[in-house]
Amino acid sequence: MKIGHDHPFLTLCPAINEIIKPLRDTLNIVHFIYLKSYDDGRRIYLSNQVTPFKAYLDEGHYAYGYCESNPQDYVDQAALWSTLPNQHIFEFRRAHFNLSHGISFSFKNKEGYSEFMSLCGDANHPEIVNAYFNHFDFIKKFRSVFLKKAENIIEQLEPHALTLPHKNETPPLFRQANTSSLKKGTMKVEHHELNCHVILSKQQSQCFRLLLEGKTAKNISVILKLSPRTVEEYIKIIRLKLNARSSKELIAKYIR
Repeated sequence: MKIGHDHPFLTLCPAINEIIKPLRDTLNIVHFIYLKSYDDGRRIYLSNQVTPFKAYLDEGHYAYGYCESNPQDYVDQAALWSTLPNQHIFEFRRAHFNLSHGISFSFKNKEGYSEFMSLCGDANHPEIVNAYFNHFDFIKKFRSVFLKKAENIIEQLEPHALTLPHKNETPPLFRQANTSSLKKGTMKVEHHELNCHVILSKQQSQCFRLLLEGKTAKNISVILKLSPRTVEEYIKIIRLKLNARSSKELIAKYIR
């Protein structure tokens, strides 16, 4: 789906950049995207930057973006981009626009659509992730501020909405909670800061359980018959997903 530079989604980028000034000033946000996704396939996108957003449509990333599934499948949740399984879109943004360390929010609406808000920073500044946690309430409240200030803009864009097919699959971090849908051996762990659930793979779940039992990485490698390097990598992924700076901090967060 290619759109011209005169499309309202693009010409309104400067106005959106001004509206999100509180986010830029408080969190050093570089890129922002708002999506209003209707059940019938219509989409309204708003962004503060022309080039990265245009590339998202031009490259067809909407076909597998994490906010592009059927709106009815989403609940109120948040997900760090780094915890999502398919990193192609995020790697593209980093390589072409130096954008990374993002977070996306989904907001369930009962009136035939759901809304999404995504933001990210400069790839050279991973510390922005800490800012998300330290200002989490501020970010969620900003949604109301944004909708109020952009109300007329969104209304004006209704006739220009793009109709696109919904992706057939909803990513685990956004899926409606349903433990029966999880593969055998996986674990659903509550993310304390984001108030959502993170899915750990079978191997990650095994490592996580053993960590909470007080086992070291070396112990775990022997028990699971894995190389120490593989175990360390699993633990690193778990820490990233659950926002823990060390194994000690991870255990302190989840030990019962």
